[in-house]
Amino acid sequence: TVPSLPERGGDVLAGPVAVQPGGAFNILAAAARLGLPTALAGRLGSGPLGSMLAGALRGLGTELLLPLADGDSGTCIGFVEPDGERTFVTSPGVEQTLTDADFGRIDWAGGDSLYVSGYDLLYPETGPAVAALLDRYRPATLLVDPGPLVAEVPADLLDRVLAVTDVLSLNERELRILGEDDPGGRLR
Repeated sequence: TVPSLPERGGDVLAGPVAVQPGGAFNILAAAARLGLPTALAGRLGSGPLGSMLAGALRGLGTELLLPLADGDSGTCIGFVEPDGERTFVTSPGVEQTLTDADFGRIDWAGGDSLYVSGYDLLYPETGPAVAALLDRYRPATLLVDPGPLVAEVPADLLDRVLAVTDVLSLNERELRILGEDDPGGRLR
């Protein structure tokens, strides 16, 4: 927690630092708490962060569909201001290296629901692989959370994914950004 974000070149004293799983873990934890079977089709690293995430996911009963990769999972530092506003700094890891071949190793079932993060689409290797997957496989439900970097996602990839999205989860800022880029009404 921080009292406010520092000015450029400045500093603020923050509250205690907490290291905990986040991102896709939050989605999988919610599904597991509802009694749904869960699996991760993402890549985790074999380093300290990836190992923490793998252990937490296994603790939920989540199946890891891909082996741990050499290297580490990325991290996200979230700054939470007193009014609850969150600001992030993200450092990607092995999750940005998913390929079409990785997704080809997975036995997708017709009744599966799939969650896709905007970070997945942002990464130069993973984004095209996710879009290619969705060109050939339609999950029962596709939930997309474009995330705070939505403006950085290549428009062609975002359009391909939004065209088959069932549930779009976003905040006001992300809606405003997408709305500015949506004169044709693709979000309707």
